[in-house]
Amino acid sequence: MTAVSYRRSELPVPKSGDCSIRMEPAFDAAFKRRWSDQMVLSWKFYYFDLDRINTSMENNLCTEAIAEEYTKVSDFVKVKLGELQRRIQHASRQVTEQTSLANFIDFERTLDDISASVCDLQLFHTLHTDALSLLRQHINPFFAENLGMLYTKDTLDKMVMQVCSLYDSLRANRAPPESPPLSPISLTGETFISRRSQAWWVHADNSMNLMMHFLKYLSLNSKLVNGANDSISVKVTSVVLDKPTQPDHSKIVKVQWTNAGQEVFIKAMDGEDRTRSIRTKQKYLERWINKEWSLYDLLDKLRANGHDMEDVEPNATFIQNLVNDGSTPVLRTVCNRVTFQSTSSPYIKITMDTNLMIHRDQLPDGGRWFKTRDDDGDEDQNNLDNCQDGMIRFPFDVVKVSFGDTEDDLPYWWHELIRSKLLQQVPEIYNGIEGLASFIKNDMSSLKSW
Repeated sequence: MTAVSYRRSELPVPKSGDCSIRMEPAFDAAFKRRWSDQMVLSWKFYYFDLDRINTSMENNLCTEAIAEEYTKVSDFVKVKLGELQRRIQHASRQVTEQTSLANFIDFERTLDDISASVCDLQLFHTLHTDALSLLRQHINPFFAENLGMLYTKDTLDKMVMQVCSLYDSLRANRAPPESPPLSPISLTGETFISRRSQAWWVHADNSMNLMMHFLKYLSLNSKLVNGANDSISVKVTSVVLDKPTQPDHSKIVKVQWTNAGQEVFIKAMDGEDRTRSIRTKQKYLERWINKEWSLYDLLDKLRANGHDMEDVEPNATFIQNLVNDGSTPVLRTVCNRVTFQSTSSPYIKITMDTNLMIHRDQLPDGGRWFKTRDDDGDEDQNNLDNCQDGMIRFPFDVVKVSFGDTEDDLPYWWHELIRSKLLQQVPEIYNGIEGLASFIKNDMSSLKSW
């Protein structure tokens, strides 16, 4: 796990003048308030000195100040990553050496302390990533390109997976002798049993705290489907088809797929609030949206292969009729999804969608709809620019909890979490956020007010 670090002598100095291209402060009062509110006080002297950087920017003498501040921060991150890794390795040895885990309370405290440190480091990283983004708008691009990430998403993911494994070991030691089997799980958020669900918004700065809280009680299950790699999340892309002149916006068609599988999941709500859904291969997606292939073709193929058509045919027919009636792409979303599920109960599952990007989608005049490189790639969504044409970052992460018939099926710790006010429940229309596509005006920034 390596942090990108540049010593002051390694940071290239512009050929003429200083690094500043705008002789004004990089950080305003609002950002400084956020900085102060979210600072880990025991780490205070390892943060950027914002006042020093602002003063150097105003005086056009920022090269030395930024170089020293960046080196201070990157060196600190490298030390903390190494410290956390050693603490995790020590905890792993405790699990191996104490198979009975008789003193599991102390071990649990150790894991909780590690989790808290991971959260602190991630918030430290987020603050400095945002500060670097602001700095890059004010300094010479030649100088700015050398101010790299403090660490990568892969570094954090591997650490979270290690902590998850330790919590799993702790739970296994206290689990009842016979636990009911897990229900089938899908990374697209769909399940094979009837469940109720609720959607909540959470500020991105609190997402890591929530994630580590979930790990204390639930297993990280993103890797159960399609042999996912070392990442804790999968990339989920959704395309929403709607009819612009249609007053009933409940009749949208939603297409969803992940970078971990070869299928697309297509669903729509009928007039009786039932979900009509069907799966097909990703290779048919572009042809289907461009009306060169239909779900009727899929039915013919399934019928020829002897498949039971009782449930498939009405769903496919309903969805295809909506498309034939004029539903076209209006919105595309991309997010990173992490999935948690109880190992001792089949009734609790939580998904967390982070770095949710939203942009318009449409069939170009006389052209073809197509998947983009970002839809299939593994790029870190954190690195996407908020200002890409027609694309914005949704200001919250989204948590969706699925449970049994009543809220009584939810555990005590979930109710405590709700009382903490970290989560804000959103209307059922979130199912998903894409249902509001028809209300988006030309000004994409209007989404920020949701």
